[in-house]
Amino acid sequence: MSEDVKRIGMFGGSFDPPHIGHIFCARIAAEQLRLDRLLVVPTALQPHKPEGA
Repeated sequence: MSEDVKRIGMFGGSFDPPHIGHIFCARIAAEQLRLDRLLVVPTALQPHKPEGA
């Protein structure tokens, strides 16, 4: 692989509320996949909470 190619991952979720488990999962994934960068992408939709909560 060329040296100028970067490995970038995306970690999506509702993160409501964000907690240490999210950080732990993101760090382990980044290490295991040897990522150069991991983008955290929060969603506006809350699939496990009622609307307006």
